[in-house]
Amino acid sequence: MKISVVIPAYNRPSLLQEAINSVVSQSYANWELIVVDDGSNPPLSMSEVKTLLGNKGVFLRHDSSRGVARAKNAGLKKATGEIITILDDDDLLAEGSLEEIHNAFAEHANLDCLFLGVDPFGPYAKNPAVNRAKAMKKMVLHQFHCDFLLAAGQSSFSKISKAL
Repeated sequence: MKISVVIPAYNRPSLLQEAINSVVSQSYANWELIVVDDGSNPPLSMSEVKTLLGNKGVFLRHDSSRGVARAKNAGLKKATGEIITILDDDDLLAEGSLEEIHNAFAEHANLDCLFLGVDPFGPYAKNPAVNRAKAMKKMVLHQFHCDFLLAAGQSSFSKISKAL
């Protein structure tokens, strides 16, 4: 099962190199990497990226910045893997991440989506950590509601909502 990793990049070549290295060093070998330079000034070096990736990489360039969402979408369109993950240029994949992603999808054939955790770092790490905790709580509560509704019937939903 091939995993496509899409990295949108803008004006941070040294961070991009670290992000790429975190993919290249993965133990899981069936991956491709799509780097999208979203109008960096100066442009990122295609030859440097190709040297790091060899035939496992695709390099796209926007002449001017179109924004991170469009850069990600451009990468998604080029992805050929059965599984696609997005890695920002200032993030790193932990050792063994691609293998864990592969194993999750291989073990659960009905899985459509997988949420990956992050360990925020740096001077602004507190806010993303708090936001992630809130989002996870909402997802768990939503799953609880869905599971309960399936088991108890929809008429019990209002009772559960009031209890929470």
